[in-house]
Amino acid sequence: MDGNFITSCVVYQSLSFLLLFRAPVLFAQEGVDSLLNLIQNEKVDSNRVVHLVRLGIRYGLDAEKGMETFKQAEELSRKIDFTKGIFASVQGQTEVMKQQGRYLEKLSLEQSMLEWTEQTGDSLLLATLLMNIAISYRMMNEYENAITYSERGRDIFARIGNTQFEGEINDIMQYLYAGLHQYRKAVKYGLQAIKKLEETGDASGLAYAYNNLGLTYIQLKEYDSARVCLMHSARNAELSDNLGIKISNELNYGYIHLLQGIYDSVRAPVEKALHLARNTQMHEFEGLALWGMANYYLGKKQYNRAQQYCDTVLQMANQYNYPDQKLKAYTTLSQIAFAMQDITQGNHYASQTEQIRDSILNESIARNTIQIEKKYETERKRSAYSITTNTVAPEKYYELCADWKFAGITGHFISIVSKLSHPTKIAGATYSRFGNRETTTGYSIAFKRTGR
Repeated sequence: MDGNFITSCVVYQSLSFLLLFRAPVLFAQEGVDSLLNLIQNEKVDSNRVVHLVRLGIRYGLDAEKGMETFKQAEELSRKIDFTKGIFASVQGQTEVMKQQGRYLEKLSLEQSMLEWTEQTGDSLLLATLLMNIAISYRMMNEYENAITYSERGRDIFARIGNTQFEGEINDIMQYLYAGLHQYRKAVKYGLQAIKKLEETGDASGLAYAYNNLGLTYIQLKEYDSARVCLMHSARNAELSDNLGIKISNELNYGYIHLLQGIYDSVRAPVEKALHLARNTQMHEFEGLALWGMANYYLGKKQYNRAQQYCDTVLQMANQYNYPDQKLKAYTTLSQIAFAMQDITQGNHYASQTEQIRDSILNESIARNTIQIEKKYETERKRSAYSITTNTVAPEKYYELCADWKFAGITGHFISIVSKLSHPTKIAGATYSRFGNRETTTGYSIAFKRTGR
């Protein structure tokens, strides 16, 4: 069994998690048709941007429509010089990219927004973007960059001062340290996150935090503690109607049974997750569930069925650009071949595994080289920038919530779509929840650690 089974995909990061767009709360009943009617009858102003962003979120499972709608929102926001609308619509686009596995494009778009966001003088927007960049790096297994950006974002959030933010950030830190295999440190942050989020009563945030903590306990082989966390995660996912976490929990229950060799208990939760993922076109989860089924049949010594599932995982990994899933599929195919006493084929798949691992490493090195080349220029610009902490009362951060459901990680992400009706002021960024992950994660699972 692959030792990294649990972190096959991040919420998304989760933590995919993305800190922008999380959990259906206020507008859970606001459907696509009603939003389309509002947009058609709305003046060309910030209110139309708000409704376009909400519509993009509601299109969360239809990536093409979602991306098109977010781009419309960005175009209109730039036309009317609506800062928060620009930020929210661009972050919506990055969430769609995450959903599609386009992690490098997501990171590139976020970095292109960094200087612009700094120039707005809005601390909340800047901190949010920094955390999302950190999550993008984590999704590409670039932990040093992830930690660097997350620490910078966390410092700004600390100045803002808000219990909800503290809970979110602790959950992100849990996610990052779990990725570094510092599991006890991850547990510490996870428990702190849950404590803060319990104070705010944020069901969606608790669903992510408990899920991530459960995965950390799985890595520590503390399965009873993991089950308790997954139980709490499932309860909060139900309260917040967070489908991504529901799928993730099913996968994680199956994973625990798999680790303990209780194969007869693996199939039901993984098949349930597969059914939900296919119905909602959550391809990343679908690939993970298929891989879980391959490992189930491997454990049951039904090698031909196991290989069929792995072949499907490879097809999806190639189609949607999931290198981690491709790596895991080849690892499992190698195990299947060796189990069937086909040494030649087993060695072939093992060689493919190493080639993919080297390719992922080389891509990471190349990206880091580019980052180093850019470092002096960007740091020189940033050194002249001083962060201005917003003076808006904390309660103002909660005036608008919206709904986005996509798992992965992903995740949560802080959106500024609220109070969008006042485009002349940059200072009053509103904290919103849009169901992701992220997400990522929402990191983040069972196969998956959920990203925000």
